[in-house]
Amino acid sequence: MHDGYRPEIDGLRAVAVLGVVAYHAGLARVTGGFVGVDVFFVISGYLITSLILREGDAGRFSLRAFWGRRIRRLAPAMILMLAGSAILAHLLLYPLEFKAFARALIAQPFLLANVLFYLQDPYFAPASATMPLLHTWSLAVEEQFYLVYPLTLLLLIRAGDRGRIGWITGAFLATAALGIALAVIDRHAAFYLLPARAWEFLAGALVAVTLPAGRRRCPSGSVAALTAWAGLAAILVPMIVYREGMIFPGTAALPPVLGAAAVLIAGTAARPPLAIRLLSTRPMVWLGLVSYGFYLWHWPLLVFQNQLLVDPLGIRPTPDAPVLERIVAVLVALFLAWASYRYVELPIRRRHLLARRRTLVAAMAMAVCAMIGYGVAGEAGWLRRFPAAEDRYLVQETAPTNRCGHWLNGLIGGDFCRVADGRPEGGGVLLMGDSHAGMVARVLADVVRRHGLSLDVTRLKCPAIGFGGQLPCAPGDRVLADEIRRRDIRLVVLVGRWDRIVEGTEPGGVDAALGLGPLPEDERIRRAKLLETALTETIDRLRQLGVQVAVMKQVPLMPFLPPRYLASRVREGQPVAEAGRSLASQRAFNRHVDAAIDHAAQGRAAVLDPGPLLCDPDGFCRAADPIAGTSRYRDEDHLSPVGSALLIPLFEHLLTDLADRKG
Repeated sequence: MHDGYRPEIDGLRAVAVLGVVAYHAGLARVTGGFVGVDVFFVISGYLITSLILREGDAGRFSLRAFWGRRIRRLAPAMILMLAGSAILAHLLLYPLEFKAFARALIAQPFLLANVLFYLQDPYFAPASATMPLLHTWSLAVEEQFYLVYPLTLLLLIRAGDRGRIGWITGAFLATAALGIALAVIDRHAAFYLLPARAWEFLAGALVAVTLPAGRRRCPSGSVAALTAWAGLAAILVPMIVYREGMIFPGTAALPPVLGAAAVLIAGTAARPPLAIRLLSTRPMVWLGLVSYGFYLWHWPLLVFQNQLLVDPLGIRPTPDAPVLERIVAVLVALFLAWASYRYVELPIRRRHLLARRRTLVAAMAMAVCAMIGYGVAGEAGWLRRFPAAEDRYLVQETAPTNRCGHWLNGLIGGDFCRVADGRPEGGGVLLMGDSHAGMVARVLADVVRRHGLSLDVTRLKCPAIGFGGQLPCAPGDRVLADEIRRRDIRLVVLVGRWDRIVEGTEPGGVDAALGLGPLPEDERIRRAKLLETALTETIDRLRQLGVQVAVMKQVPLMPFLPPRYLASRVREGQPVAEAGRSLASQRAFNRHVDAAIDHAAQGRAAVLDPGPLLCDPDGFCRAADPIAGTSRYRDEDHLSPVGSALLIPLFEHLLTDLADRKG
C-alpha cells in the first residue's frame, strides 16, 4: 500500500458494491441498493481531487501521466469483462438483445455508454433486465469526469485553500441545483448524464480541499464518531427504504452523497472512531479492493443467467429467479473479480505485465478495435449463429423498417418525416401514431406512391388527459395545422397500440412476465370513454381542416415473441402452423377499445380493421406466414415487413375510396 493509504475508503467501496449487487440480485430486500453508485462517485471525486492537488502543489502533475494511470487502472478489467460478455452474448442472446448488446459494446470504448442508454429505455424499465452492459453507464460517467475534471482543476492549483474551497463549493451548489431540477424535468437525463451527476463527484472534491491530507483533520472523539455513524446511516437507510419508481437522483441522492462525504471526513480523525475501524477490517478492505471487478462482472452474469432461464415462449423471466441461482451468480462474479484483481489489474498496475507503455497501448488498442469490430458485426443480430431453419424466423426480430419507423419515437408533435413523394397535384397522406404507425409506414408508402400521393409521418402529440399513457390528441396547435395545409394533406391515418392505454395487458401474454396485467373493469370503461372523447375531438378538428380521417384498429397480439418461439418449435420438431391465437379472444379482450374507436369514428372517419387480413377464415391468427416461410411478427405486437405486407389491400381500399370521393 502507498503512503497515505486510507483503508476505510476501501471499506466504504465494499458497502457501496454490496448495496448495488444485492439490489440487482434481488437479495436481502435491498431495494435502494442503487445508491451505491452515488457513493462510488463521491469516493472518486475525493481521491482524484486529492491526487491532482497533491501532485500539482509539488509541481509534478502531468495530464498525460494521470490519464495513463486511469487507463492502466480501469481498462484491463473492463476489456476482460467486455470480452467475456461478448462470448456469452454470442452463445446466449437472441438477435434483438444481441443487437442492443452490440451497440453498447461499440459505445463503451468511446465513453458514451451513458448517452446510449439515455436514448433508450429508462434504467428501471423492465427491458433493462435484458441488457448485459447496462451497468457500464456509470463507468462512462466516471470516465467522462476523469477526462474533463482535471482540466478545470488545474486552474485551481495556484488558487490557495480558500480559493479552491470557494470555487468547488460554487460548482457543487450549481451542479446540485441542476441535478435536482433536471430530476423533475427529465428524470432520464438526470440519471444518466454527467452534468446532472457532477455534484456527487464534487461532494468528494469538497472534502478533499476542505481537509487536505496531513494538514487538517476531523476532531477525534464524539465529533468523529457522530459524523461517521451519521454518514453510514445516511447510506444504509436509503439502501433499505428507497424503491424503484421514485424520483432519483434529485433530492433523494442527497442522503447517500452527503453520507459518503461524512464518512470521508470522519476518516481523517487522528483516532478513528469505531465505524471507521469497522470499515477498515480486512474483509471489508479486501472486498473494497476487488469492488471494481465485482461491479463489472455481477450484472452481466445475472442477465445471462436469466437468459438461460427463458422459457420456450421467449418470454423474459420475472425478477424472482430462484434465490440459490442468484447467489451462485453473485459468488461467481466475486471469484472473477478476485481473479481479475490478482492476475490482471495488479500486475498491470505494478508493471509486472505489459510493462512497456507501447506494448500496453498496442494491446489495449487491439482489444478495443476487436470489440468495436465485433459490435459492428453484431448490429444485425449476427443471425448466422443459428441453424438456417431457425434463422428464417429469427431474422424478423431485426428486419429493417422504413427509416421513419425508427425515427418516429424521437419525434415530437409538429415534426414530420417524408416517406414518399407524390405528384405535385396529388396531395398527401399523413400517418400519425406511435411505433405501430412506424410498423405500417413502408407498406402504406408503397400504396400511396401508386396513387400518386405523398406520405408523411408524425408522432401523436399527446397531453395527459386523466391518466398516464399515449392518446391521440386534437391537432389544435398552429404548427400542425399549418403543416397539414402546406403539405396539402388530404387524408390522416391514426395508428396506435390502443389496448395498453385502455385495457392494460392481456393475462398470459409476454407482458405478464413483467408483472403487468389487465386493468380493473371500471378503470377500463373509464379509459375507453377518455379515448373515445379524445378520438372524437381529434377527428372533428382534422375534418375542420378539410381532411379525411381513418383510424386503424390494433393488430392481433401474440401471447409470445413469435420469431424466437417459432424458432424454438423448429428446434423441437414441432409444427409452426399451430402457433398463434384466435381472433375471437383478441376481440374479447379489446372490446372496450374497439367500441371506443367505432363510436368515435361513426359518421366521421373510416375504420380500418387489420384482423381479417391477418387471420384465417376460421378466425385463427397465425404467427408464421405459410407462403413466405417466416414470422409475420417482429415481437408480440409489431408486425414484421412480411406481416405488414398483408395489410396492403386494406390501404388500397382506403385510398381507392378516397379517390372515388374526390372524383
